[in-house]
Amino acid sequence: MPPEIAAFVSALGQWIGQHIAPILTFFAILAALFKEDVVRWWRQPKFTVRLLPKPPDAHVIHSNVAWQVSGDPETKRWDGPIYYFRLWVENERSWAAERVQVYVRGICTRRGDNHLQEVPEWLPMNLRWANSPSDKPILFETLNPHMGRHCDLGSVSDPSNGSEQPLPHMKAGESSFNLATEVSPNSNCHRLTAGKYRIEILVAAQNAKPRLFKVDLDWNGTFEAAPERMFSNSIGISVSAGK
Repeated sequence: MPPEIAAFVSALGQWIGQHIAPILTFFAILAALFKEDVVRWWRQPKFTVRLLPKPPDAHVIHSNVAWQVSGDPETKRWDGPIYYFRLWVENERSWAAERVQVYVRGICTRRGDNHLQEVPEWLPMNLRWANSPSDKPILFETLNPHMGRHCDLGSVSDPSNGSEQPLPHMKAGESSFNLATEVSPNSNCHRLTAGKYRIEILVAAQNAKPRLFKVDLDWNGTFEAAPERMFSNSIGISVSAGK
């Protein structure tokens, strides 16, 4: 090998040893320090939410309700039709979502000029996962990859249901849309009377950042026994992803 080439190769090797090796060492240290964070970020689940005005997301069920009135030892009972509305929450990624919660962050009413006005009485809280025991609601759930589960959004009962006392400003024979919250607040802020609403929902998990979804509810307060009339005339619900 000519002396000039040998000198160049030697100088190049020294340069690589002085510059490239420390850079590679630096990146190796970064990888060791932040490997778990990078993997956790890369493997975050991603959620989608839907609610269609038809089974299995929305349906009417003949239900039995029991309650007690303060000061009266006798248990009151009622049976009749109740409409249930459920959000289908799905994990569309290839990694399981752990301890998923569906949280109602806020509620706004939509005025005639399409302006949204916050409902100040609302207490932010979680919704119940479907088929939870009434006294021990499931608030956190695991969603396997590319799988989903229903989360209860709310219900509408026949106005003859005596467990639901009429709220102020409700007309005779009207029903309320009752959000399926983790508890039923004494303030009744979970009961929405006739009107147009924007419900802001956050879906989050232990290994995923919260994602905002918007539920637009148009409820006229009229209970219809026939599902086709209920879904076409009395209530409208749509879900969209927020920004």
